[in-house]
Amino acid sequence: MITISGKITDESTGEALPQANVYFSDRQGQILSDHQGSAADNNGNYTIEGNGAYITASYVGYTKETKPFKRSVDFKLKSGVNLKEVEVLATIDKKPRISKETVIVAGAVTGFAAIFGLLFYTNRIL
Repeated sequence: MITISGKITDESTGEALPQANVYFSDRQGQILSDHQGSAADNNGNYTIEGNGAYITASYVGYTKETKPFKRSVDFKLKSGVNLKEVEVLATIDKKPRISKETVIVAGAVTGFAAIFGLLFYTNRIL
């Protein structure tokens, strides 16, 4: 088992990518089933222990990068995963979800009304 450390940053700005994922992988960047990953700290620094020929770093909104492992591996991820536009259509159901005639309201009556045992009935939903 070896320990690998490094830093994960944005390629264009050089800013750290906090909580970026890093894991041992195959050449295509697929995580190895017998290994656990790790995450970078708030400064983009990471340390991971394990065995494998490749190590991959990924971050939401960035293209993942896979490199052969060494004792120290720094990653500069490219921003700009192209997201496709999505159109959402919604319709409003005109039918009421609750029948006004079958609404039952339960609760406790306290104070003056409780002394006389008053009950209140309504057929309206307020």
